[in-house]
Amino acid sequence: MTTNWQHWYVDLDGLRMHYVEQGDGYPVILCHGWPEIWYSWHRQIPVLANAGFRIIAPDMRGYGETDKPSDVEAYYITI
Repeated sequence: MTTNWQHWYVDLDGLRMHYVEQGDGYPVILCHGWPEIWYSWHRQIPVLANAGFRIIAPDMRGYGETDKPSDVEAYYITI
């Protein structure tokens, strides 16, 4: 099983976000929980990519290599 992870960064409204991507096909986003980072999916990513999916596993806000805003309001989620 190959682990050809590609590391990317994207600017989302002033927030620099890191994510890992592997594979082609229908996109599947794997979101980690507290206190993990994208690497918590390291076993699932190559399996799903080899099954024909494009896997995207971000470091969520404040974790890993994604920006960690100091203002607590930056973590508020509007539902």
